[in-house]
Amino acid sequence: MTAENKPERLPQDFSPRIGGDGINCVEFLPSTEQSMFAIGTSGGRVRYYEVLDGDCKCVYQKRWHKTVRCLEFNKYAPNHLISASAEGGMKVHDVKTGQRVAYFRPMEDTPPYSCLLSVADHRWASGDDGGSVKVWDDRQKGGLCCTMKPDATEDSELMAINDIAMGSDAQSTLLAAVDNGCLVAYNDNRKVLVGTDEGVVLTYNWNEFGSICDRFPVRTSRTRLSSSTLAKTVESGLPSVEKFAKISEDIVIIGTDDGALSLRFWSLEGIESEAARELDALKVPLKRRSSPALTSTKASKSRATSRGMDRK
Repeated sequence: MTAENKPERLPQDFSPRIGGDGINCVEFLPSTEQSMFAIGTSGGRVRYYEVLDGDCKCVYQKRWHKTVRCLEFNKYAPNHLISASAEGGMKVHDVKTGQRVAYFRPMEDTPPYSCLLSVADHRWASGDDGGSVKVWDDRQKGGLCCTMKPDATEDSELMAINDIAMGSDAQSTLLAAVDNGCLVAYNDNRKVLVGTDEGVVLTYNWNEFGSICDRFPVRTSRTRLSSSTLAKTVESGLPSVEKFAKISEDIVIIGTDDGALSLRFWSLEGIESEAARELDALKVPLKRRSSPALTSTKASKSRATSRGMDRK
């Protein structure tokens, strides 16, 4: 392998020096020219890292809020990083210059923000723990353009907005997942994936949100090592689907909550056949799904039948 074809060295795991703060959110710069990402901490600090030659170097850090709840790079102005706090404040910074572009103070009884999504140049949408979706514009006084919230009498069980996505149709349809759901639009926004806390991913055709197109479970497994006996046990199940990350129009990453971080790459080209295989597996009784005796018994019967036919 020549030096030109040598694969780029991947960065090693690293622990950023954030003291007692916890990492609340991570956001990657939407650029193919630079490998950079930002993290927001529970202590209100934002740190900006550059990945170079397999190492992560902090190039910017500053305290923006009391607690950073979520971050979002503006896809139409990649240098602008939007941040929202648990106290209801909203800020926009230029990470290239380090200067603050806009600041919007929290309004009375503003619930903590839970997600952000850039929808156009200077504009973005936010979801909060009160079940509201808001559209913002940093050129407008006060920033807030409009607020959308379903009627509480019709959606009495509606809780926090957990994730939001936007379509590329003429109406720029905005989708929101509530409570424990998450979603992503793919295939040039002709289909939508919705993750649930039951470990099942639902697929919808665009403009046919009243009926589920398909559904398939997300299986994970991990090996546990007993500290006393050093015995290994393999656990499998259907953990809650927590987050989607779209790599391309045909590939997404699914993050699940199974006590540890589990990432799974899905090719969406064969999603129908994959769903059929997973659903067929669920029809098998639980005691027989992972039983090696079942497989060996079937194989023995098959061989016995074959020998009997040969004798005839």
